[in-house]
Amino acid sequence: MSRPTLNLGLLAALAAAQAALPVLPRLVRRASTEEEQARPPEGPLTPPPGAFAIWGPLFATSLAYPLVRLRGAARRETGTPDALVALTFALNSLWTLNSQFRRLDALSVALIGVAATSATVAVERSTAADPADRARAALVGPLAGWLTVATAANVEAAANVHRGRPRRAGETRRAVGLLAGASALLGVQARRNHGNLPFAAASGWGLAGILLKAGRERRAAVAAIALLGLANLGAAVRSGRTSR
Repeated sequence: MSRPTLNLGLLAALAAAQAALPVLPRLVRRASTEEEQARPPEGPLTPPPGAFAIWGPLFATSLAYPLVRLRGAARRETGTPDALVALTFALNSLWTLNSQFRRLDALSVALIGVAATSATVAVERSTAADPADRARAALVGPLAGWLTVATAANVEAAANVHRGRPRRAGETRRAVGLLAGASALLGVQARRNHGNLPFAAASGWGLAGILLKAGRERRAAVAAIALLGLANLGAAVRSGRTSR
């Protein structure tokens, strides 16, 4: 069996594991779902429950990735992005297991943060390839965008678990700082990946969920930063696409 075939087999196995692990709480009593883990320590940056429906499309694009790699020009030997995608799938699976059997903690933040970084770099390198591998960038982009927003939410939730929730004013200030940082990072990423629309859609979904929740909870400062983040993301996408 050739090395490319083995690599694609590994990608397919990791993508399948990533999609299958969320079902584990139905089979193992000790395991808890992502939503169950998020609820007790949730802060302003944890999106409303409906936002987690995005995992359906994220799993679908992840499962499609190895199939696209089998086709035509996708057979090119560009191993580094594939290795980064495999790392993303593996770390995301480990994050799921860690969150199901343990509380959100520093390890959770590290796993999701590195997963977001590896996915983002994979998108950038696929976009920068000559010629650009837009199919691959489009399939990894949504995961990169969502995980970037989720990293900020994980930092907040893990802090609540281990330090307790601060008072409302302090919690709002912390959320504003984390969200401003994540929004700025999303803008930089959108420019670097030349306005990758799937990336923008997934990250925009996360920001919109935070905006909706902030409105319901009457957190004007958080809502304002989320709205500015969406505007910045839109401007970055336009700038990135015109610079191609």
